[in-house]
Amino acid sequence: MEIKLPSINGENKYVKDKNSIVLIGANGSGKTRMSIWIDNNNPKIKIHRISAQKSLNMPSNVKPSEMKTAEENFYNGYSGGFKEPDKFTTNSYRWGGKPETHLLNDFDKLMELLMTEQYQKVIEYREEHKAGNKKFTNETKLEK
Repeated sequence: MEIKLPSINGENKYVKDKNSIVLIGANGSGKTRMSIWIDNNNPKIKIHRISAQKSLNMPSNVKPSEMKTAEENFYNGYSGGFKEPDKFTTNSYRWGGKPETHLLNDFDKLMELLMTEQYQKVIEYREEHKAGNKKFTNETKLEK
């Protein structure tokens, strides 16, 4: 994977072969603006930007759904209705049209995604063991 960064002195900069980027800095130092720039200028890369969490609200209950639905809800803030998500619709739905300042609380969507993956992998594990494949294993993100 190659993630484009803003150019410095006209020279293009990239982060290569990394799965995650963490931006650390003081209040007002430009972390949010930088992350929005990275998101908007790397359209072919699935980017999940985590906002500052001022208050954490865990859902009281979670229901698994279809994996595609859970992923779309978590990454884009919506599910279905669009053939291919783009930055405009993600900014509108996930970030409430204000990607710089919207207070995001997506723990319910994260838990839906984790529980959906757990549920699907349990079924897969059961089917493999019923078929006689006793060595089959499939670790979930919750287990990790």
